[in-house]
Amino acid sequence: MKLLLLTLLLALCISPIFANKCDFCTKSVKAIKDGKGLAYMANLSAKQIDDYVKKHVEKNCSGSTCPKLIKSLVEIADQLDDDLDSTPQELCKFVYFC
Repeated sequence: MKLLLLTLLLALCISPIFANKCDFCTKSVKAIKDGKGLAYMANLSAKQIDDYVKKHVEKNCSGSTCPKLIKSLVEIADQLDDDLDSTPQELCKFVYFC
């Protein structure tokens, strides 16, 4: 009984953390896709891609998870542009398994 209660308490404490991460990710990906700034990635430098992703993440994210989110979204930047039919929720599965 104590184990069940402890597990439930732990789940209740952790779920808002993942919900916030998923919300930050979803809002950031939506802003990146809507801005279409990655449409011609072949013509962009790595710094330009990083700056573009960082700009949109910083508008939608707060806290210590933002640097990891920026890094993760830069790593999948080609998918943010190429997967035009994918929703932000689908793309965030790569980052936070939302």
